[in-house]
Parts: sequence; C-alpha cells; structure tokens
Amino acid sequence: MGIIYLSHTLLIRFLLNLIFVTITFIIGIKIIKKYRTLKKKEFLFLGASWILMSSPWWWTILNFFTLIIFNFHLNDWLELFLANAVIPFAVIFWIYAYSYSMDLKYKKEFTGLITAIFLSYEAIALIILFTNPDLIGYKIGSEVMVRTPLSLIFAIATALIIFITGILFSINSIRSTDRETHLRGYFLLMAFSLITLCAGFDALSWENIFLIILIRSLLTLSSILFYLGFFFPIRLSKNFMLNEENQ
Repeated sequence: MGIIYLSHTLLIRFLLNLIFVTITFIIGIKIIKKYRTLKKKEFLFLGASWILMSSPWWWTILNFFTLIIFNFHLNDWLELFLANAVIPFAVIFWIYAYSYSMDLKYKKEFTGLITAIFLSYEAIALIILFTNPDLIGYKIGSEVMVRTPLSLIFAIATALIIFITGILFSINSIRSTDRETHLRGYFLLMAFSLITLCAGFDALSWENIFLIILIRSLLTLSSILFYLGFFFPIRLSKNFMLNEENQ
C-alpha cells in the first residue's frame, strides 16, 4: 500500500505526531545528557518523563509505518497498550524529578504515594488489557482511539497532576532572583499549560481535521517552549535582560 491510498486524515495525524514525538525525544535526550555534567538524577528522570509523555501518540506513527511497509494495521491490543500503559511511568518519573528539584519536605512520601497509585493503575490496566481490553478503549475505523470512562478518568487525573505540579515548578523558577532562571520559568509555564490542555482535548478522540491540526500543532509548540525553558539561548537571554533593564 502506498501513501497515495491512505486517507488525508491518517497522513496528517502521522506527520504532526511524528514532528511532535521527534522533537520530544530530542529534548528528552538533551535533558538526560545534563546528568553527565551536573550528576543530578533529577535530569535523568525529567528527560525520561518528557519522552514517555509522548507515548499516547506513538501508536499512530507505528501504525503508519506498518501500513506503508507491511500493508497491515497494528494489533488493536498493542495500540491500546501504547496509548495507556506507558504513561504511568512518565508520571512517576516526573514526580520524582519535580519532588527532588523542588526539594519538597516530604518528597519521599509524596513520590512513594504517587508511585503506589500509578503502579496500581498499571497493574489493573494490564489485567484488563489481557482479559477485556474494551474496558480500556476501542477503535473507530483505523485512525481514532476512543477512551472508555475508566481510561478517560485516568487520563484527566494524569493531566491534572502534571499541570498542577508543572505550574508550581514553573512558578518556582519565575520567583528566582536569577534573571535567566526567571525568564525560563515563563517558557515552562506556557509549556506545561499547553501540553496539559492539548492532552486533555486529545483524550476526547476528535475526528475533525481542523481540531487535529490545531491540537498537534500546539503540542509541538509545547515541546519547543519546554526546550526553551531548559536551553534558552544565552545570547537571546541577555538581549531580553537588556531590554528589560532599558524599559
């Protein structure tokens, strides 16, 4: 099957998801590499969490390649697994990075609680996937995954946890007396707001092509903003500071 025989919606989903996931992987790997110089485990978990947060969109990319190369769709079970069973580890890694970066008073207890909750969900989700996967989700045609109330509630809860902790993390940077850290905090604030909003809307399984383009484009923008929140070019940073001082 060639590209010419694929629907426009599938092509658009694939291209936008590929761009978003590729950028996410690049940023995640760059953050992980910071561990080499700073020797802080938080960067390992932060980078890994950012990569894994893109996991709900992996299946569309793999599905496209299997169609083009092997002329068949991914197994529905594998698609459900990728869309639901990887994200708990993204949250666990993020909470670890957040708790230790913020140096929370009860970081061990908080990290342990979130880990217990999400590993419990992971175990339940795997049991359901092996016994009755329709309780997790189902497909509409070959392009849209529809969540059931169970997986939708989990997706919303996940988005809220990431949003709240991400906002607190960003505000902490904004309050910094260091001008560069202060500036980066605003990029992180926009990044966490966008990825949470888009993930929430995307969980509703839109079929409208305009909404697909809008949501995926904003997701890609969130990754770029996240990158600027950690790797904002020093030259641009100095320009912003000079402009701020001159005002």
